[in-house]
Amino acid sequence: GAIHNRVHNVLEPAYFGLAIVTGEKIFNSPEALHLQDSGGLFSFLKNEEIPLKILTLIKEKQDLKKIKNINQNFVKSQKGASLKHYEKFIKRPT
Repeated sequence: GAIHNRVHNVLEPAYFGLAIVTGEKIFNSPEALHLQDSGGLFSFLKNEEIPLKILTLIKEKQDLKKIKNINQNFVKSQKGASLKHYEKFIKRPT
C-alpha cells in the first residue's frame, strides 16, 4: 500500500514479524512512521525500487531476523493501548 493512497494497516504484518515495504504515503499512520524510524518498514518514492528491496531482504537472513524482532517488539509494547485510550477519552465517570 501507500503507493497511490495512504497506508492502511501496518500492525498486522508487524505482529507476524514481517518486513514491511510500502510506497511513500505513510504520513497518516503513526505506527508506520515509528516502524520506519526503527528499521522495520521501508518506504519508497518509486514503484520500481520495491522489488529490489524485497529481493535484498530475502537474501539477507540476519536483517530479516532483526526486522522481525523490531516489528514484534513494537506491537508488544503497544499492548493495552486501546484500553488506555478508552479510559482517558471515552469512559464517563460514574
